[in-house]
Amino acid sequence: MLDWKALEDATKCLKSVAHPVRLRILELLTDGEYTVGELADLCEVEPAAASDHLGRLRDRGILSQDRRGKQVYYHIIAPAVGGIVHCMRTNFGSAADRTAPRCAN
Repeated sequence: MLDWKALEDATKCLKSVAHPVRLRILELLTDGEYTVGELADLCEVEPAAASDHLGRLRDRGILSQDRRGKQVYYHIIAPAVGGIVHCMRTNFGSAADRTAPRCAN
């Protein structure tokens, strides 16, 4: 059983990723590094919006960035993200059993 500090830390982490664009960013970054522009295109948002989401994830310690010339590349540094993405794909992906109970809306 998790102690209260661990539960509070988990809550902060889950709140920081609880947005469709941030979840898509994390899903993409599990497969490699991307720039803000690439992520904006893939997430179908403006670069400023992608940058804001990336900043939130970076400030929470989930992502890191590397500057290479004029480009800034983002990558995942929090090991728990792989489990979150796996859980999301398993429970909500196209192969998931759509009749199984899920989180309530």
